[in-house]
Amino acid sequence: MGAICGLPGQETPTLEGTILNRTNMLERMKTHEEQADYCAAYGVPYVIGETNSIACQGLAGASDVFGAALWAADYTLHAASTNISRLHFHMGTPYRYSAWQPVDLNDTVARAKPVYYGNLFAATALAGSGKSVVGLVSQEFFSAYGIFGGDGGGEAELENVVVVNLRMYNATEMTPRGSVEVVLPSQMVGRRMGVRRLKGRGADVADGITWAGKTVDAQGKLVGDGVVEEVIGGRFPVEDSEAVIIAGLD
Repeated sequence: MGAICGLPGQETPTLEGTILNRTNMLERMKTHEEQADYCAAYGVPYVIGETNSIACQGLAGASDVFGAALWAADYTLHAASTNISRLHFHMGTPYRYSAWQPVDLNDTVARAKPVYYGNLFAATALAGSGKSVVGLVSQEFFSAYGIFGGDGGGEAELENVVVVNLRMYNATEMTPRGSVEVVLPSQMVGRRMGVRRLKGRGADVADGITWAGKTVDAQGKLVGDGVVEEVIGGRFPVEDSEAVIIAGLD
């Protein structure tokens, strides 16, 4: 849902201008959201049955790098905040936008690819039944969502907050990585809250990605020591080209 591939006479999509740009994503989602609203009025689910970042199996340097993981996280959570019922991500063994490659192929090895981490991040945020998603912040390169849950017997509780900072940071940059300071919402003040981070060396590279301190090995297993940071003073930073989930520690 990022762009069509660069056809003759059309401008080639880019990582910052296409994948990380939420204005681009939101514009392309308008028609789907209108159709989903219509279907919901009649009790009919609206499913986007084949989707991904850029058509023609993805674009090298955009669909197969960490920026695509951030895009997948933001795109999925935005869709969850609408009447869209499901997303089915399109894949193929050698495709640039695939979430994983199950076998060794040519000069590449079986592995989880960047979009897998974005899907894992979104699945973690949405885990469980009866969740609802509300957009809290919507900017061109920054978003935040509230994940609410409840048993239907009372007011929905704010369980998680997701922040996605899509501002471009290249792994080769020599300048300090920028960040945004985030303040806990009032519903979370007074509770012990922890931050788990989806991190990469930069939006433009595919290696060195971690989710809450762990990586995904060739067998699809999470390995490594998990990292959860406790929020101190009700504030925490989110670096450029990074996403976080804030949830209770109790």
